[in-house]
Amino acid sequence: MINVFHNKNFTDWKSGEEINQFDLLMVAQVRSSHLEKAFQMTNSVEQGWWIENHGEDLRIDQKLLVQKRGFRSTSVGDVLVIVERQLWYVVSAVGFKQLLPVLKEVENDSPED
Repeated sequence: MINVFHNKNFTDWKSGEEINQFDLLMVAQVRSSHLEKAFQMTNSVEQGWWIENHGEDLRIDQKLLVQKRGFRSTSVGDVLVIVERQLWYVVSAVGFKQLLPVLKEVENDSPED
């Protein structure tokens, strides 16, 4: 299974830059372990990719789809995660580049006892 995340800052992303996990929105789950298939299934050619019938190979959140009024195509700067192995990849200008996920700690502003 591959989770497809769209990066809200994809137009500003440059290769080598960090990706903030809070800028990612999961738009689909693709039943495959092949990045190319997930990329292809979440790209629009003649109609919106979410409209095409992919059967059980593609899952999307219907409420989010209605809220967003559709989705854009997966693009450079977006993130694909191979769930079973927790491997994270960013879509690059050519192919995919593996990311090393770094979870930034959120500072705790609560008063100490």
